[in-house]
Amino acid sequence: MNPIYKKCLTRIGWFVAYGMLAGWLLTLVEKRDEPYAVTANRLLNELKKEMKNKYNITNSSDFDRFVEKANEASQLMRKFDWTFINGCGFAFAAITTIGYGHITPQKPLGQGLTIVLCIIGLPITMLALKTAGEVLLVSLRNLTITLEKKILRRRKPENSIFKCLLMIIFWITLLMCILATVEKYVNGWTFLEGVYCWFVTLTTIGFGDYLPLQKLYRVQEKNMIWVYAVTGIFSTLPYVMALCLVSSLLNLLVEYSEEFKMQFNTFCCHMECCCCRNHKRELRTLGSTKKEDNNAELQLMNGYEK
Repeated sequence: MNPIYKKCLTRIGWFVAYGMLAGWLLTLVEKRDEPYAVTANRLLNELKKEMKNKYNITNSSDFDRFVEKANEASQLMRKFDWTFINGCGFAFAAITTIGYGHITPQKPLGQGLTIVLCIIGLPITMLALKTAGEVLLVSLRNLTITLEKKILRRRKPENSIFKCLLMIIFWITLLMCILATVEKYVNGWTFLEGVYCWFVTLTTIGFGDYLPLQKLYRVQEKNMIWVYAVTGIFSTLPYVMALCLVSSLLNLLVEYSEEFKMQFNTFCCHMECCCCRNHKRELRTLGSTKKEDNNAELQLMNGYEK
C-alpha cells in the first residue's frame, strides 16, 4: 500500500476511535436516569391536574393551546432582538467561525447577505488574526528576553521556542481565568462554567449553551449612545485579545514544526553522511584486508615454487 494512503487510513482510524471514546465517556457522565420526553410528559400531566383543580380546565384542547402559547412565549423571551450590539455579536461570531447561534437571520435576504458577508469576512479575519498573532509573538519573545535580562541577570538569553510556548499558554490561561471571574459577576455563573464558555469560544467550537457576557447583549437603552460604545468595547475586546493569543500559539506551533522538520532533515543527512563514511571506511578496510591476503597467498606460492 502507498505510504500516504496508509497514513491517511491510520489517522482517520484514530480520529473515529477517539470520537467514539469521547462520546462514550460523555454519555456515561451526562446520561440522565429519566429521558427528557418522560420528564416533560410528567410535568405536563402535573400542570394539567393543577389547572383542572384551580381553574376547572377540563378540555384537553384548551390545555394544549395554553401550553403551546406559553412555550412559544418562553422561547421568544430567550431570543435576542436585532440591535446594533447584537448584530455585531452575530457578525463577529460568524466571521471568526465561532457561531454561537444565539441570534440568526430569519429573512431570506438576511440569510443570503450572511453568506456573502462570510465569504468576504472569513479571509479578512484569517489574515488579520494571523498578522496580529505574529506581532504578538514577537512582543512576547521580546518580553521574555527582557525579563530574563532584568530578573535572571542573563546577558545573552536564548530565544527558545519552549519559553515562548510557556509564555503564551500562561497568558491564555490567565486571560481565561480573568474572563471566567468576570462572567461570575456579570452572568452569575460558576468559575468552571466561565472557563468552559471561554474555552469553547477560543477554540471556535461555539456550542451556544453559554454566551460570553450575555447580559451585555441585552442592553436596550436606545437613547444612550455611550452605553452602546462601552458595551461594544467590553464585548469585543476580550474576543480580539484571546483570539490573537490563540493565533500566536498556532504561529508558534507552525514555526516549531518547520524548525523540527529542518532539524530532522539535518539529522537524517548527518546520519546518511556518517553511514557513507562508515561504509567507505569498511570498504577501505576490506580492500586492505584483501590486499594483505593476496600478498600472503603470493608469498606462500613463491615459497612452494622455490
